[in-house]
Amino acid sequence: LDEIVGDALFALNLWPDAESSYLRALAHDEMRPKSVGYANCMLGVGCALDAMGRHRDALPWLTRSRRRHLALGNRAMAAASSLLTSEILLRDGKAKSAKLRAEAAEQEARAAGFKLLADRCLLAIANCNLKLKSPDPDLHKAVLKLKSSPSVGLRWRAWLYQVNTSTGAARRNAQRKLVDEVLRSRLAVRSTAARLGFLADKQAALPEVLLELLT
Repeated sequence: LDEIVGDALFALNLWPDAESSYLRALAHDEMRPKSVGYANCMLGVGCALDAMGRHRDALPWLTRSRRRHLALGNRAMAAASSLLTSEILLRDGKAKSAKLRAEAAEQEARAAGFKLLADRCLLAIANCNLKLKSPDPDLHKAVLKLKSSPSVGLRWRAWLYQVNTSTGAARRNAQRKLVDEVLRSRLAVRSTAARLGFLADKQAALPEVLLELLT
């Protein structure tokens, strides 16, 4: 039950509570260390720590989660662990290592049939290319198509990518579209808890964009 609660709390961007739920689940006597649930909770702790800004604390959890999922044959969840590790490495200025992780994660996710996860990996690879100043026109086009993805998380991140790869009027238009996308998604959120947490994972992107639009 605590694992399910943790997933729900994480989806609401209530990360400290999610971390606590995952840790409680891991401490249960009934939780078997070699189970999928155990590996999932380890990934959950890593995700929650990263979301709270404790990026380096998250890495050991993600590494252990990946190993356990691979041992269980769960390539999709192993890819999810690698993807988040890639994003942390990129923020830490290690773009080459980040790209290698993201490329491996994309292949695993695609092989496992998880298209949305594979698309998120493509976005991570494209962001690595930006840091490395290594353009890939085909990948660039593929990422821009994610602006119409069924995933809210992919849509606003794809618009942010366009902001970061555009200049002049095109950049300002992308900024407006990004804000519109976030606001439309926010209107679809119903619960009070979800509304309170909705913008939490977008805080790094929105202030700079709004400041540019207002100046």
